[in-house]
Amino acid sequence: MEDVIFGGAQDRKRQGFAQVTLTLDQCQDLLPDGGQEAAVTRRYYRSGESEYYINGKSVRLRDVNELFMDTGLGQEGYALIGQGKIDAILSAKSTQRREIFEEAAGISHCRYQKEETQRKLERTEENLLRLGDKLEELERQRTPLRVQAEKAQEYLALREELRVLEISLWMDQLDRQRALAETFAADHTAACRAVEACTQETEELYARSEELLACLREQTCQEEKLSGQIRANEMALQEIRQQLALRKDRLRANETGTRRTQVDLAQQDSRRQALEEELARQQEVLVQLTEQEKALQAQLKTEQAALEACQTKARERAAAWQASLYRDQETLAVCRRREQQAEETWMALCIEESALTQRSKLLHEMAEHYEGYAKGVKSAMGAAQRGELSGVLGPVGELFQVEGRYTVALETALGSAMQNLLVEDEQAGKAVLRFVKQREGGRITCLPLTALRPVSLREEGLAQEPGYLAVAAELVRCADEVRPAAAALLGRTVVVDHLDNGVRLAKARRYRFPVVTLEGEILRPGGAMTGGSFNRRGGVLSRSAEEAALREKLAAARQASAQGKVQLEQARAAARQAAQILQEQQDTGSQSAVEPEETQQKLTDRCQSLREELAALQGSQKAFVPLLTQLRGQLATAAGDRTRQEELLQGWAQEKQAVQEEIDQLEEQEKRLTEESNALSIRQAKKSKEKLTLEKEKADTDRAARSQNEAQLNLQRQAAVLEQKKLQASMEEKRIIDRLWDTYGMTHQGALAVRIAVKNPTQSQRRIGQLHNALQALGTVNLGAVEEFERVDERYRYLHDQKTDVETARKELERVIREITQEMEAIFRREFTKIQQAFSETFSALFGGGQGALELEDEQDVLRCGVEIRVQPPGKTLRTISLLSGGERALVAIALYFAILQVHPTPFCVMDEIEAALDEANVARFTRYLRGVACRSQFLLITHRRETMECADILYGVTMERQGVSRVLKLDLKQAEMLLDSRRP
Repeated sequence: MEDVIFGGAQDRKRQGFAQVTLTLDQCQDLLPDGGQEAAVTRRYYRSGESEYYINGKSVRLRDVNELFMDTGLGQEGYALIGQGKIDAILSAKSTQRREIFEEAAGISHCRYQKEETQRKLERTEENLLRLGDKLEELERQRTPLRVQAEKAQEYLALREELRVLEISLWMDQLDRQRALAETFAADHTAACRAVEACTQETEELYARSEELLACLREQTCQEEKLSGQIRANEMALQEIRQQLALRKDRLRANETGTRRTQVDLAQQDSRRQALEEELARQQEVLVQLTEQEKALQAQLKTEQAALEACQTKARERAAAWQASLYRDQETLAVCRRREQQAEETWMALCIEESALTQRSKLLHEMAEHYEGYAKGVKSAMGAAQRGELSGVLGPVGELFQVEGRYTVALETALGSAMQNLLVEDEQAGKAVLRFVKQREGGRITCLPLTALRPVSLREEGLAQEPGYLAVAAELVRCADEVRPAAAALLGRTVVVDHLDNGVRLAKARRYRFPVVTLEGEILRPGGAMTGGSFNRRGGVLSRSAEEAALREKLAAARQASAQGKVQLEQARAAARQAAQILQEQQDTGSQSAVEPEETQQKLTDRCQSLREELAALQGSQKAFVPLLTQLRGQLATAAGDRTRQEELLQGWAQEKQAVQEEIDQLEEQEKRLTEESNALSIRQAKKSKEKLTLEKEKADTDRAARSQNEAQLNLQRQAAVLEQKKLQASMEEKRIIDRLWDTYGMTHQGALAVRIAVKNPTQSQRRIGQLHNALQALGTVNLGAVEEFERVDERYRYLHDQKTDVETARKELERVIREITQEMEAIFRREFTKIQQAFSETFSALFGGGQGALELEDEQDVLRCGVEIRVQPPGKTLRTISLLSGGERALVAIALYFAILQVHPTPFCVMDEIEAALDEANVARFTRYLRGVACRSQFLLITHRRETMECADILYGVTMERQGVSRVLKLDLKQAEMLLDSRRP
């Protein structure tokens, strides 16, 4: 795809994207908004990304496909007909022809809806399966949870009765202790009055301190607010300066554009003046050519009269001279053929050398970038090459070298071990694993050489077994330091020639070790057999072996190319020598033959020269007419370019004025913000001074409060003695309240709400003991089982309802699929009947008779069966399309496409050399029929056939006037014909 993007030329830079737009008018049925014109655009970037637009609005590729569904313009449509489409129709498999019939029948959109609905149905089935699994799991949880919940409820009832009895007994004891505590409280009250006076004064000091602290906090908030305003102004000022810099850049760019436009305007004036001078000069030359033509015609008549007298004698002598040159020309022709054969041989050798070089380079680049290895191996080797990891030797597939015929066998034996990374020791392996994990490079396996244990196969008599080749480790070429790795991985694997001998060997040795064949089959210990097809060029070892073989082939190819070049030089020397001999013979023979006829030859040359000069003058006169027209057109174009340049210059001036105004506004804002920032900084300094004054006053108040607090403490010590007695009286009360809280987490007010009247404390105490025994008898109780059971049960009921809804949705989707299928079948049957009738008509028209028919292979399954094409050309028996000749088959396919276009015409149709296989007679029928149906659709033909070009209205061609820049040429045949008719006398 990147080839469609302009790659640049000598004076034109390369482009970053390519864009193409297809515009369709009168397409109100396509657009959802009922518009009259649809412009579909694709933009492709060098990065591989694409953008799609419909009427300038960005859309997805899916939207474009849906827009063209059932119009013949879709992916499987019939509006773009090329050799690939013809081959699809001519395919031996009738089922491959269905797609074009579905598009023509207009059921592609229905099939798209059906596939979408089937995907929804599959997702619904998956949801049902998941819901069933969840319901089954919840059902297994509900039964044990129900038993645990019942046991928990019994436990809670016993514990509640126990709690009420104990709280009631404790509350009775608390009432008795409180009566004693009230007596001690009255004595303590008198002692505390003396403390209150001192406390009040202390609190006033602390209140003043709090007021000062509040003032300090307010000062701090105001100071922070000012700082925030200053920062905001600085940010706004920075943004204004950035915008000011951008506007100044635009102003400089405007000045540059203005200067460039003024230069272009001056160039336009110079070019227009040069064109006017060239026009005047060409008109003068045309007058001179007319006068020269009259003089040459008079002179030519005189020379022709003298020439006619000498022509008869010259013909006789020329025949004798031609006979003398025949043998030398034959010799030269033989030398030329030998030279051509040598050149073809040398070119073939050069092409082979280039192909081998490219393949070798590709294999080298694949090895450098570790193509074929896992992501973890690539990242680790990249880090090792950059020096980030040490102790890394390389992957097994790179370090092991194998002879070409054993690569398949050893790749099979190694399997995934070829991706393993060999490292020097365990520390290096841990470093590799940490690096890959940090970089999220995927999975990797490291083989530390210090941890590997080489193994060897100790089996006697293996060399005498039929088909035995070697132990796999012996076939590996590698460095001595990694030889233990080869022994550890392949030391117990045997290589045999083919599967039969491998099975015999493994069975005889009781499947104690792996056996691998040259074709890639492997017999594993225990009897497991693995085989099948194998990519002989896809493995890492195969790549290494191929690279070694390529080096040998490349050396041989270069030697053969050098020898071919020597032979080519020898053949060219022989051809030059024969050409020189022929030239000498021609010179000698012509002089001897022409000497008696020198006068006649001079007359002939003179007449010919006069004719050529006269023809050149006439051609020049004809060429001057379009040249003068072209010069006048260029003058008009130059005048229009000057007008556009002046308008552009005016636009640059307007833009410069607007940008300058913006710069003035931004500079004014910058000045205002700077002044505001300076004022805020002054206010911030003032607030800092006020804050220091308040901090000093607060420190003095805190010192006075601490002195008053010491006096209060002395009074409190005096009251402490009285309070001790009150505390001793309250200890018992507190113990009861603490026990109430520790046991049941309940306060006094809460206990009053639970308390009941206790008539007999002794009997209540006995009941408490019974309740304790009953709770112990219940054992371990899961108190959360009640809530867990309710949660699971609620989840179970919810999922059960969801399953019912999903089953309903599945039935609805199945009903929709059935309806869509029925509708597709009805539409396909109806449209297929129309196409059958149209095909019969187009076949007869294109073949000049005969019969053509379309048949469904299975009338009961019209949506999946194939379509068979049966035809009977004039004068032949009825047969299928596979039995026709190439030209007849292509014409049948063309007839089918015309039949589809007759039933469902498209806005336009592009045909890419579909008539290439037709003879002249069939091409004539094709063009006649095409002219007849051109009134219904617009046809664009890509062709090399002259007959097809003659029937076209407009011809387009592509030429490259400048290196790397293509130009489209257009020729309207009707206008050209009218122009020729107007010039005829």
